[in-house]
Amino acid sequence: MFTRKFFFNVVLFVVIVGVFSDSAIAGYVRGRNWADSVVSYTEYIQNSGFVPGSEAELMGPSTTWWVLGPSDADMDPNGLGNGYAWDPCDMDYVAGWRYPNQPHQEIVVRFDIPLDDVSDANSVVIHMYCGPYAEASVWVATDDDPDNFIQIGTIAGEEGRIPGTSGYFYDARFNFTIDNVRYIKVHRETSFGGTGMFFDSFASADVIEPTSRAEVAYYGWCITSDLNKDCYVNLLDFALFTTNWLTCNNPTDGNCDHSSLPDPPPSICHGLWQSSYGIGADLNHDCYIDVSDLAVFTEEWLECNDPCNPNCTPTW
Repeated sequence: MFTRKFFFNVVLFVVIVGVFSDSAIAGYVRGRNWADSVVSYTEYIQNSGFVPGSEAELMGPSTTWWVLGPSDADMDPNGLGNGYAWDPCDMDYVAGWRYPNQPHQEIVVRFDIPLDDVSDANSVVIHMYCGPYAEASVWVATDDDPDNFIQIGTIAGEEGRIPGTSGYFYDARFNFTIDNVRYIKVHRETSFGGTGMFFDSFASADVIEPTSRAEVAYYGWCITSDLNKDCYVNLLDFALFTTNWLTCNNPTDGNCDHSSLPDPPPSICHGLWQSSYGIGADLNHDCYIDVSDLAVFTEEWLECNDPCNPNCTPTW
């Protein structure tokens, strides 16, 4: 029989676990390792500035999330995307360069979990678009020698093709022959009309599917409402959810708790999630925990994705 003391101990245990599972985990998301931080960028790195009613904005400490986490620039209200960046319903979360007479621009991103060389396969993919005369060199470095970058390839546009048609996304894929790569650098090589180049995300090329509960959490395949990451949505997760009820951390809302955010924080809520500072119980990722999140939790109630349980439905 479940006693009141037993239930209290369960809730206490879950709250303690929640300290470690409250925020999104950097690194792997849906089996792919994404860039976790921007370590350096030159002057005049900007967004594309093609969102209707919006001017170009220069990258700053609060907008480095433009190139972090999963690809997010090519999205429509249904989350499907159409390969084109400038539709009114698409998000314009990219960073790069457009204007001429600004040579030697570059961006350097870092992976908390290193990228390993995969024999006979591509090791890294850069989601981006560029103009017909754009060209950039791509370099990698390790933590052992972070200042010694080794070139692994070149991205170049071609008129009438992709890459080369502005606004149409392309996956530039590269291999390398060293292990434990943590840094990717892209460096502008051409600087005149038609050489604009914008980057959405940097990630490992391979998608890893889990074979155990621990790997489901590690590789980022958890069901949204599985807050304690045990592959089951049940009362344990509901206890975690209720401990965060009506809290918020929207960086644009002065009434929210920003104590766990970096200084400066990401510029908007979406950037907070891209930078891995989201609250786990914020199931719809709007930086508020309210009835909208409860609706998501209710929809996923009693779902499971335990790879060792044939009665569960995989999310990969």
